Amino acid sequence: MPAAPGKKHLRPVIRVFVSSTFSDLKLERDALQRRAFPELEQFCLRQGFQFQAIDLRWGVPTEAGLEHRTMRICFDELRRSQTTSPQPNFLILLGDRYGWQPLPEEISIDEFHQLEVAAANAPPTGAGQPAVAVLEQWYRRDDNAVPAVYVLQSRRQKLEDGHDYTDEAVWRGVQAVLWQIVNRAYPPEQLAGRFVALPAAVDQATATESATLTTLPSIVRFQASATEQEIWCGALTVPDARDHVFAFFRTIRDLSQLASDPRVAQFVDRDDHGEQDPKRHAALGLLKAELRSRLGEQNVLTINNARLQDAADQHGEPIVAVSDDHLLALCDFVRQNLTAIIQRQIDEYWHATTTEQPAAQKATEPVATEARIVRVLEIEQDEHRRFGEERAPRDSFVGRERETARILNYLGNDDSRPLIVYGPSGSGKTALLAHAAHLAEQRGVKPLVRFLGVTSRSSDLRSLLTGICQELRQTPPVEKELPTDVRELVQELYYQLGTATSQRAVHLFLDALDQLDDADHARSLWWIRSKPLPPHAKLIVSCLSDAAQNDPAMHPYAALAQRRLLENAVPLDSLSPAEAQALFDRWVATVKPERQVSAAQRQAILARILLPEATACRQPLYLRILYEESRLWRSYDPVTPLGRDVVELLGSLFDRLSLPVWHGPLVEHALSYLASARFGLTENELLEVLFADPDYRSVLDTAAEQSRNALPLGAKRIPISLW
Repeated sequence: MPAAPGKKHLRPVIRVFVSSTFSDLKLERDALQRRAFPELEQFCLRQGFQFQAIDLRWGVPTEAGLEHRTMRICFDELRRSQTTSPQPNFLILLGDRYGWQPLPEEISIDEFHQLEVAAANAPPTGAGQPAVAVLEQWYRRDDNAVPAVYVLQSRRQKLEDGHDYTDEAVWRGVQAVLWQIVNRAYPPEQLAGRFVALPAAVDQATATESATLTTLPSIVRFQASATEQEIWCGALTVPDARDHVFAFFRTIRDLSQLASDPRVAQFVDRDDHGEQDPKRHAALGLLKAELRSRLGEQNVLTINNARLQDAADQHGEPIVAVSDDHLLALCDFVRQNLTAIIQRQIDEYWHATTTEQPAAQKATEPVATEARIVRVLEIEQDEHRRFGEERAPRDSFVGRERETARILNYLGNDDSRPLIVYGPSGSGKTALLAHAAHLAEQRGVKPLVRFLGVTSRSSDLRSLLTGICQELRQTPPVEKELPTDVRELVQELYYQLGTATSQRAVHLFLDALDQLDDADHARSLWWIRSKPLPPHAKLIVSCLSDAAQNDPAMHPYAALAQRRLLENAVPLDSLSPAEAQALFDRWVATVKPERQVSAAQRQAILARILLPEATACRQPLYLRILYEESRLWRSYDPVTPLGRDVVELLGSLFDRLSLPVWHGPLVEHALSYLASARFGLTENELLEVLFADPDYRSVLDTAAEQSRNALPLGAKRIPISLW
């Protein structure tokens, strides 16, 4: 089966989210990490793909639990898997535990009102505080969300009662009151009917996005386990689950007879009396039955004869463990089923083409060398097209009318000089070139665009020229083999530019010359000739102009100035106050999911960006960072001082990301390696470098010890979910 409509692999990555409870299925998770996933990774690598398995045992920091961000992290990782890897992206492991049931992080206004009614009828707490007061204390309204929601507050908040709610015993008292309210408003018995309203099959033609944190049915969000909520989003509400979602069900025989044994606590859900909880056991049974119906028996591996046996932990203490004689069958099941789907996705990715080749032919014929070259070039074009659209969305580009007109006039006149766009870092050079290239295409000439440094094939001069010449040779086709010598490639480039005609003009956009690696002395720009361009050929380039004189990033600007090419230039400065405000407001109005800022927060933003002397705060990069950060603000958050320029604002961003609740010391280590890497790092390379860093490993090992989730045996990189 092909991927669902509109769901194609944009990147050569297979990312699979593993959904299950943690402690009871540790044996199975470790087996997959040790046996199945490495083989799938090698299978993908041999065909130019990366394989990533998301196991959130190592992805949710302890601090996130204090902020009630655990489910948001899970849903974000699942959504990222679905976006990165349309198929396959979800693997389910279920044992005899239904698992942890979280309080919702966000609830709608209607849901809050229903909780209010239930709280009004609930008895006072043990401290004599009305239940409704506890509800209002821990769920606060956020009017920055559109529509508004109520948000569960951080356990780190300081209340007048002086209690430390990071203490588990203290927090359990609050939870008990909140659960009493929830159970009155959304009785757990209603969970039994949660699948009745769910369509038997989701129409692929009308399906849009999968379920998210706030779109699940209320009874599921209030009473279902965290694992079931993941399963709703990854399997029950996706249009093509039967094509690529697989499940493993393990039942431990005679477990009910041992449920009260404290040694088997991690394998069962217990009620207040220490016995196996019949309600959660029933909820798990209904979930398994629904998955069998949805996925089909062929997509479910069932093990009914697992047993408990005596064992010892890492300290030699006696424990009870699950027998392991089913692990080989599990790994074979996962490997065989995922391999078939991964191969199909890889074939579709490498055989995809812009020509009208029949789908069946694309999926069965081997990729010939010439066809592979064409496909690699197509992928390169797609990457730059996507990058440009992200930097200059067609519905939210604001300002730069004069500069845009200058570029378009240049493309239409007989000026034979290259046109240079320059400006300080963050001034919007990339967005301007992307916007101008889009408008040029609307006028009838499809430009050839490269955002240098975005891909490996646009990061060094030799690869850049090879890709450009390959694209220019497509119309009309040229069979002669391309040269490999960089000087011969420059000659080929200008030869191809010389073939331009009035009917087939060539508009070449090269953004960020300062991002080129200096191999072959690329930043000296010797390869950009000073003599006039051929008729009907245009060259628009951009570069940085505000770096330190001894910074290599300034070499292109210095070379252009020395050769007097800056005489035909479009300098960029900060936006006008009106443009800055319009750009910020346009982002607020168009980006989804919708959010806004409070009146006080907006006043603080305008006070910063509209000051006549605050030109640094009207750089597009400053505005973009400020906007992205403002999307995290709640309406009840106090207004904090805003950075006076991009450097200060980035400093605040990195400080936030470095907090324990976000990424901690990972930020500093990762940025250091990215800054040191000459040609950049792939995601997996970065994870391997961080794993080998003894300083960061000590932090990682401490976190693993605190969470009691040791890294899998034979691990060679940090878990992807941490990154």
